[in-house]
Formats: sequence, C-alpha cells, structure tokens
Amino acid sequence: MASYYRPPSGDASAQLNALEKSLQHISKKVKNNPNHTVILGGDFNLGDILWETETVDPSSQKKTACDKLIQMFRDHYLSHATRCHTRRPSSGSILYQ
Repeated sequence: MASYYRPPSGDASAQLNALEKSLQHISKKVKNNPNHTVILGGDFNLGDILWETETVDPSSQKKTACDKLIQMFRDHYLSHATRCHTRRPSSGSILYQ
C-alpha cells in the first residue's frame, strides 16, 4: 500500500518520473508473489484524464503528463477506482467525470 501526492505546480515530468521509480521498486519486491495486490492512493492533480476510456481531454494543457500517468497505470497493472464525484461539482474541480 502506498500513497502519492503530486503538487499541482512544479515539474510534472520529474514528479511522475519519481513515482515511476517507486512503482518499479515495488514491482521488483512483489514479482515473486503472483497473488500480490498493490494499492496506490493519492492525488495526482491531473483531472483531465477520462478514466472510463483512459484518454485525455483534448483541451488539456497537461496532455503529456496525463498520457504518462495513463501509461504508468497500464505498465503496472493499476486501475482507477474512484467512480463518483469526490468534490461538489459546484467547486469546479472533480476527481472523476
């Protein structure tokens, strides 16, 4: 079980590279246990990902970072588990659409 927070400002590429290194380390540790489960919770601050289709909103200004996170999830067999709004829609920011 792990948690991750990507600040909304800063170098998204470097931040996601650090997450990738952590996931690679975890993968090495659990590779001999075929029944392992990895749970990664957190806030990636990349709200332009459409998780139902694993695509990025075409108007996203963070397309590269969003694509990188999607690929990382695929590479490490992770899935997005949030299936409902986690903030009031009136706040202008939701974690799942």
